[in-house]
Amino acid sequence: MGCYNLMCDGFVQTTSDICLGTFHEVSTLNGDQKDASFSIHKDQSSGHWWVQLQGISVGYYPSSLFTTLSKKATTITWGGEIYNGRSKGRHTLTQMGSGHFPSEGVMKTSS
Repeated sequence: MGCYNLMCDGFVQTTSDICLGTFHEVSTLNGDQKDASFSIHKDQSSGHWWVQLQGISVGYYPSSLFTTLSKKATTITWGGEIYNGRSKGRHTLTQMGSGHFPSEGVMKTSS
C-alpha cells in the first residue's frame, strides 16, 4: 500500500470509541505496565481487511485498495518509526520504547 500512518486515504474508521494514532498511557520501569492487543483479518464476504484493538473492531482497509492482497496474505507486519525533521541530525523529544533491555522490569519485556 505504501502507507505508514492513518493520514493515507482509504482506512475507514467505524467507531468513535477508540482514537487510533498515539498511545498516551505507557508502561513505566518497575511501575504500571500497559499492553495492547491488535489483530487484523480479512472479511471473506466483502474482502475488507478489518483492524481490531483489544478485541474491538475499529475500522477496515477496503478491498478496493489491494491487488495481491485481494485473495490472501501470508504475513502482515506493522511497527513504529521516529522521524527527526530537524536539521543537522539533532534529536527531537520524540521517544519510542523505554531504552531498557527486555530482562529488566516487572514483566521482563520491553519495547
